[in-house]
Amino acid sequence: MRLQDLYAGIGARCLSSFFNRMDDVNELQEALELSLQQKHDLEVQAAEQAKTVTQLQEANETLSTRALTLAADAVEAGSKPDAARKEMEAMVTKLKAELSEAREELDRIHSAESDQHMCVSFSLKDYLG
Repeated sequence: MRLQDLYAGIGARCLSSFFNRMDDVNELQEALELSLQQKHDLEVQAAEQAKTVTQLQEANETLSTRALTLAADAVEAGSKPDAARKEMEAMVTKLKAELSEAREELDRIHSAESDQHMCVSFSLKDYLG
């Protein structure tokens, strides 16, 4: 075997190995870009959910204030006829139900955020694996 043939064989193996490594690098780069896009998407979702949480908290505060006002009015209306008191009690019950629904929605949002965070963590862990 000639030296030139030996060098050609070594060069071909090196070139093949180089291209294989380049394919690996490209695959890793694509996976990284996908992970970064997924991270960005989750950050956008988290920001939207944070906005929703803030809105629900504001609604919760408003409903709490209304409930307290109605309760105070109900106490004040103690000397009024029973019909007015029953109306106030019905409004307080309704507001309590709305407040409960808002709190349940807030809990669902927190749970969804937690689930999404775990999903991203597992995805990144698998990717970095």
